[in-house]
Amino acid sequence: MPDSSTYVLAGVDAGKEWERLDTMHNAVDNYLGHKLTPAPSLGHPRKILELGAGSGAWAIQAAKQFPDAEVIAVDISPLPPRPTPVNMKSLQADVAQALPFEPESFDIVHIRYALIHLPHGTAHIPKLGQLVAPGGLLLIDDISLPIITGDAPAVRESFETLAVYMRSKHQDPRIADTLEAKLRESGLFSDVDAFKVSLPLNTPIADPAAQRLSRAFKDSITNVFVGELPAEVRATGFTEELQKAYRDEVDVKEWDGIVEAMWTWSRKL
Repeated sequence: MPDSSTYVLAGVDAGKEWERLDTMHNAVDNYLGHKLTPAPSLGHPRKILELGAGSGAWAIQAAKQFPDAEVIAVDISPLPPRPTPVNMKSLQADVAQALPFEPESFDIVHIRYALIHLPHGTAHIPKLGQLVAPGGLLLIDDISLPIITGDAPAVRESFETLAVYMRSKHQDPRIADTLEAKLRESGLFSDVDAFKVSLPLNTPIADPAAQRLSRAFKDSITNVFVGELPAEVRATGFTEELQKAYRDEVDVKEWDGIVEAMWTWSRKL
């Protein structure tokens, strides 16, 4: 979970948020064929850091895949009380602030769907890259929110209102559009690779794994739009009337929008 002062779901019931994050992780895991990343090889890492760890699901998977590695999961909130591998530990810290790690101390640094919620998200790339040891990998997964088309005015207004709120906090709702270029511009990496998939939220997809991932994004976003929201977010325009109209339209109206999901892997110079 990113900085709680700007996160749109700050203050949401922790149990519901962990469940939402687990559901998203499972859909991504299924889509990637139970790999941690689309990168062809992660080598033999000794130290792995996950930032914005949320429910800790990715860190748990990494610790199981690399039992000889030390895995540290960092989040601004506590991780859920659940069994974790012996080679994994957690730390509460704000990803947006200075982190208590020595430079170049991790073979892999991973962050998923968090830069989009941080002010000036891609400006954090140098800080993240500095934590990666020479020859190690920075893994950044993120998305760009959709632009809605079709006859669903409340669905469109909800996405537009979210984008207005995010931009008021200097967040980029279309961060995946520029992420690869920003990684290259940093000058920190010998190689930058990326894989992007376009997922329609309201049109069936032939690939079952892609359909499951699309549905997970749609359900996750719907949970945001119809759930409890901080007063500051509501003040942007998320009224109870808009929430009700969204619920009435989301599964019955003709509309669509493409979520661009991006995975990047960048090798440190």
